Amino acid sequence: MAGHEPTRLTIPASQCLAGESWNWNGVEFRIVHPREPLSSIDNDRCCVLAVRSGGSELVLPGDITKAVESEVATALDPIAAHLVLQIPHHGSKTSSSVDFIADLHPQLGLISAGYMNRFHHPNGSVVARYTTAGVDLLNSAQSGFVAIRFAPDATPQVVEQGRIDRHPYWRED
Repeated sequence: MAGHEPTRLTIPASQCLAGESWNWNGVEFRIVHPREPLSSIDNDRCCVLAVRSGGSELVLPGDITKAVESEVATALDPIAAHLVLQIPHHGSKTSSSVDFIADLHPQLGLISAGYMNRFHHPNGSVVARYTTAGVDLLNSAQSGFVAIRFAPDATPQVVEQGRIDRHPYWRED
């Protein structure tokens, strides 16, 4: 059951829409995509959430494709000084266009991908596009969970990577 398909849920739910926003303890949450209800059931229905505090922002684009990246980038304008981007669609070749990366210019990209996943995410050409643009990347397949500390006007800092920093007892020397 995909989170971007409210019609498939067994509980009442509706599709998120751009313009919905809320503030929690001084942190702004806003939906930036989609602008209108989409009747198709595809990846571009995903809710894109931007979370901002001071000059830092985290963008969670779900599984969007190149077809809507320009719309998402426009909706995020102005881009925060310090941007962390969850790489769209686990680094699939259907997303992360050169223009999208240039428009957002994230400092850090987070790839949510399973170890040795059957889709071979992230795609090598996608990783190369981010690397060429100077974006630091962390892939959950290697790092495990990632904990990031956001400060109002400082660069977000990676404070922990689960697979690297928390060695299970059976891996201890």
